[in-house]
Amino acid sequence: MKDGGVFNFLAPEYDRAENDDEGYDAFNKLFMTENFPNELTLRPFFDNDIVLMNRWLYAVHVKPWYEHQEDWMNELRERRGEFLFISHFISEHNGVPIGFCQYYDMFDGQEHENWIKTSERGSLFSIDYLIGEPEYLHLGLGQKMIAELLSKLRKKGAKSVIVRPEKENFKSNRTIEASGFKWDGNNYMLDLRQPC
Repeated sequence: MKDGGVFNFLAPEYDRAENDDEGYDAFNKLFMTENFPNELTLRPFFDNDIVLMNRWLYAVHVKPWYEHQEDWMNELRERRGEFLFISHFISEHNGVPIGFCQYYDMFDGQEHENWIKTSERGSLFSIDYLIGEPEYLHLGLGQKMIAELLSKLRKKGAKSVIVRPEKENFKSNRTIEASGFKWDGNNYMLDLRQPC
């Protein structure tokens, strides 16, 4: 980086980021645009994302597929306790939060869900994702979000991923199929041991 590169370019916003949320948001957008232009990235879910997630869950294009919104919010509030086994992320595009995603080990998840059973920890995982900001729909970002989750799971040594979206959620089903998942009659499955 010439002459301090990105740091010099972003120094004023970095100073603001130390002191207030708006300063952090401005710094993050500039940093991501400068270093990861037009890329989708995942970051951990922070406490101040609760308000954002609540808005997304009640959005017209999300609400039909994420019923029991308060259960989702409780899960996020309890992510350091009862739901510690779930890894939650906010997806950003050019530093702008656009959606949410998560993965979890089905071995641990079966205490909360009864749609599939597994006796082996670290083998079978499930994922969820949503694009909350409507202007970012239909841009292929859902598939990129899934790809980022799958990359993380491969690094963890996961063997397979299972998902069960609503049958009527045709767009999500197409995105899942485009990501390599195969329908087995009940669920979409992906063998992570196969070459990408």
